[in-house]
Amino acid sequence: MDWSVLAGHEELKHETEDTLLLTLQQPAVHEANKAGTRITPGSTLSKAVLFEGPPGCGKSTSARVVASQAGLPLVHISMESMMSKGYDQEDILASVIKAAEQLPGCVVFLDGLEAVANTRGQSLYRGSHRLLGALLQQLDGLAEQAKIVVFGHTNRKQELDPALLGRFDSSITFGPPSSSDRYQILKQLAQHLDDGSIAAIARATTDMTGRDLRDMCENTERRWASKIIRHGAGDVELPPRAEYLASVLQRSREKGTPLDTA
Repeated sequence: MDWSVLAGHEELKHETEDTLLLTLQQPAVHEANKAGTRITPGSTLSKAVLFEGPPGCGKSTSARVVASQAGLPLVHISMESMMSKGYDQEDILASVIKAAEQLPGCVVFLDGLEAVANTRGQSLYRGSHRLLGALLQQLDGLAEQAKIVVFGHTNRKQELDPALLGRFDSSITFGPPSSSDRYQILKQLAQHLDDGSIAAIARATTDMTGRDLRDMCENTERRWASKIIRHGAGDVELPPRAEYLASVLQRSREKGTPLDTA
């Protein structure tokens, strides 16, 4: 897997590479820099990176790309699922981390940190507090493992406990796709359309994330296939621009957002 699975977002890809991927791929360069600049030993590798931003903007995909490009397995831990495991949640977390430590190297992806790590000023029930404490302890231990890198994933960074935020030495913000990003995403999802049609759809989807665009295009394909099956669609075998805009309009009406079809 490479960056081609995430269309657009070029600055974000660069930041992710500079923060972590290039270090994992070429550790000798960073070790040479460290040896020449520091009196005391240390590491320039970001051991724990926080991916934050709204859903559907490429956080999980970027973690998979980094793991694949670095040649490391990805260990996925859903914190929301962990919260549903009852009173054994700390032991389950410790078991998963222990298994990860047995690998020759890996990327640990902590998905949905806001499920457990609310700020301490808010009400936490006992299980959440215990799991948060266990998570902080495990992160401290992982910091000593040179072969393990941690990605934290959250849609709501403002809700995270300060102690947890302090465990991450880097943070990358994933925002909604820009107009040019949406154009590049749509070029992959509707390659049969001409550039003018893709540009028009990109203008009409200002409030959509990459996931929203994918879902919209899939919905358009389903609707068009149904039209062919039920009524026939003439000589046009693939959905035209109007069908995509109709799907966008339907979604805009559902959400109460304006549509620019110019």
